[in-house]
Amino acid sequence: MTVPLKAQTLHGAVPSPVRELVLDVLQEANISSARMISRRRSTHQEAAFMFRVLHGSNNTGAIQQRYGTAARRVIDLYLAHKTKPRAVVLALMNAEIQKQIVLLGEGRTEFGFVGSSKVHKFVVMPEPVIDYAGYLKRFETSLHDHPDFIGWQGSAQEGRTYHIEVPKTLKTISGLWRGRCRITLADGEEVRYRQVLKLKRNETGYYGTRKSPSHDGERWVTSPLENLTIDRRSKRIVYSYRGEKGNRIQIAGTFNEDYNQIAFDKNSSNAKCKTRKRL
Repeated sequence: MTVPLKAQTLHGAVPSPVRELVLDVLQEANISSARMISRRRSTHQEAAFMFRVLHGSNNTGAIQQRYGTAARRVIDLYLAHKTKPRAVVLALMNAEIQKQIVLLGEGRTEFGFVGSSKVHKFVVMPEPVIDYAGYLKRFETSLHDHPDFIGWQGSAQEGRTYHIEVPKTLKTISGLWRGRCRITLADGEEVRYRQVLKLKRNETGYYGTRKSPSHDGERWVTSPLENLTIDRRSKRIVYSYRGEKGNRIQIAGTFNEDYNQIAFDKNSSNAKCKTRKRL
């Protein structure tokens, strides 16, 4: 399915984590329009893609963990023969991919089925109106060494396209985050309370709200998140909000690899909080 991204919006059968990730990369590259195609590659194309990803990586163990069992056998073969000429290694990988497909059975003919429980495969085609070369360079810079992609590969075809792979374990940042906090008051009393973060993304970026019980515990107090910044490369989230008494509270934390937990390391109110994504 071909899916348009217009004004950094995305519609169609694209998984939400992939949609959100691609929108973030487009925004980083200052590109507002692109098209996406979900596709599975031929065995030769898949071998070439995996070779490129593995050849450029210093941590093949991490890549193995993000593929299925059958694909790991292809990676093991690459590691055993990587000192041989590229053409030889590609031929061996292609043959192993075909072997694994036969073992899977059911008439499957594309390697997209191998390890498909762990990897999303898409093609992204930026659609800049002017300064095409400059747009593509920024897009490639945004993709380069991005921690949320298993790998990516550009195409020299006219209307340049990019093959990307994203782990299916990746979660959206948008959604409800629930946590528990504790704070020690001036008189030494320790108070425990709940908090709920609601994060959303629109065409300009992320925004959200935070709510927690009032000091008397009789109602919930909702505050908009101000100066919200989310950096996928460092997996950092930074924001501030107004407390019940109007004081500004500064917050910073780090997402885990799959975006289902936030470890906060800065809270100007001195509260200690643990927050998890509501699934």
